Amino acid sequence: MPWGEHEGKAICDVPRSYLVWLRGREWLDPELAALVRSELRRRGERHLDAALIVSELEEALTQRIAEDPDLSHAVAGRVNDHWMETVQEVCLRHGIGEETELVIPKRGR
Repeated sequence: MPWGEHEGKAICDVPRSYLVWLRGREWLDPELAALVRSELRRRGERHLDAALIVSELEEALTQRIAEDPDLSHAVAGRVNDHWMETVQEVCLRHGIGEETELVIPKRGR
């Protein structure tokens, strides 16, 4: 670590709690941020592209709605419109964009 409470330590020797705290800092140097993510991955965390997950959810639900024989075309269209608007609102509310990652912690923690 180049500075802070753990200055001089190898990143593998920095406590997980400190790395998790660093991961959320927007001001962190991009190179150090990549090292932090890499070390957390090495310790068992997974980082997923949030935009990809949201897109897959949109596609899957849109397909399920379209294939439902009990929904008329008009109803399916309205449900799908509401779904898409809701996804956009939630993404905006939580700042989910192209650069956002979802973090899946190692199991058992």
